[in-house]
Amino acid sequence: MALFMRGRPVLLVNRPFQGSLGAKAYAGLGTPQDIQYRPQKTFCAKHVPINPVFNNDVSVATTISGANTLTFSAPVAWWGRDDIWIQIRTFQGDFENESIYRPVNLALDNTGSIVKILAGTGSLLRVVLNPGGSAKIEFNWTRAFNCAPLTGFAAVQTAGPTTIALVSGPVSSTRIQTLTINGMSPGTYTFTIQARINARALALFSVNVVIPPVPTSTISLSYQED
Repeated sequence: MALFMRGRPVLLVNRPFQGSLGAKAYAGLGTPQDIQYRPQKTFCAKHVPINPVFNNDVSVATTISGANTLTFSAPVAWWGRDDIWIQIRTFQGDFENESIYRPVNLALDNTGSIVKILAGTGSLLRVVLNPGGSAKIEFNWTRAFNCAPLTGFAAVQTAGPTTIALVSGPVSSTRIQTLTINGMSPGTYTFTIQARINARALALFSVNVVIPPVPTSTISLSYQED
């Protein structure tokens, strides 16, 4: 590929997305918005040398179809940081797919080794009310790839007409996680659902649980004396 700059000699540019199906890893420090996908360079035409080669591939690793692992060495500047962001994008035939994988957070210790952290996302599916002031919270949990194994989930009360002790539950091997909360009185309760590794907690979302009043019925009897 080549670029013509105001009539000067050709500026040669490589083609990072040419060929068969492959994938590239990109990186940035700070936030997901700091991931660099394109070279941040500007050329002044009069300063461009004769037939320069412009490398417009800033990926940190590349793989082609048939290999599902991307490997690269983290620079020393990354050591000891927990705000490293990585995204993988596929490419083929000079085109890149810009949205196949969302960015993930990476943390390294002072030796450059990956640190297992408590990280992931959760989303509420539904609240199922059961008789007797009980409710089952159903939700999804998506762990970050460098998240250490969870020891469980918890529901922590933040509001409500009565006090409910912390409710904990195990991690299910299925996609749907559940927590069952018992002993609630009629009224509205609010809970924060947490992912936990022992005493460490990560707040996932808040959920309101509305317990309806206990239905009552009044029976009137009348009689007549003879």
